[in-house]
Amino acid sequence: MSLSGSFPPQEEDIEFLAQFATSSATSSATATATKVIRCGSRSSKMVAITIDDGWSPRLVAEALLILRELDIKCTLFPTGAVLARSPELWRQALADGHELGNHTYTHRPLSSLTDEMIKWEIRMWEKQTSQQTIWFRPPKMSGFDNSTSISKFSPIIRELGYTTVLWTIDTYYGIYKEKGLGVDAATVTDYVAAKVRPGDIILLHFIPPDIAALRGIIRGIRAKGLEPVTLTALLSP
Repeated sequence: MSLSGSFPPQEEDIEFLAQFATSSATSSATATATKVIRCGSRSSKMVAITIDDGWSPRLVAEALLILRELDIKCTLFPTGAVLARSPELWRQALADGHELGNHTYTHRPLSSLTDEMIKWEIRMWEKQTSQQTIWFRPPKMSGFDNSTSISKFSPIIRELGYTTVLWTIDTYYGIYKEKGLGVDAATVTDYVAAKVRPGDIILLHFIPPDIAALRGIIRGIRAKGLEPVTLTALLSP
């Protein structure tokens, strides 16, 4: 099965993406050596909320409204194709103080691409925005789901000037693979609030259950005395 390429993604696309739930077990030593980041300092009072993809302009706009209302700045990982489709929406995101990270142009798994195709994906993404970024997130975690693939793909990403950022908490793989996308906002909020710790990097997507839960997630994080920030703020020395 492959993505249909439609915007927003069709139900079968969502099911396809959900199949890529993978283990995030990689030693911290390996992660440091290969410039793969999973979390910030555990002594911090901050966490980073990151939101991926952006196939639905309506959901992106809704998320931006919520973040503006609660005075939160995030790191967003849209695909290059999404940036090209709705440039004004993403300019608004930058104007609101959010930062963008490179999520490739087409969202194809890195493991299915040659080195030159990977470079094309990343450079094409760069052409869609004037914002400079050092953050890269591999679609579907492909190429970064075990130490062998990390050692293969990480040097390519580093050569292009990027640091790969994964996550410590996610809803897509943590909830939806088992329960589907029909869970209510309270379930999503409670899942994140129960797990969140200082320094966490939280992975959300611009999909209905995550955006419906966004206010609750932010309030749950703040109830623990933590503040959501961008990756740059969390990971700055």
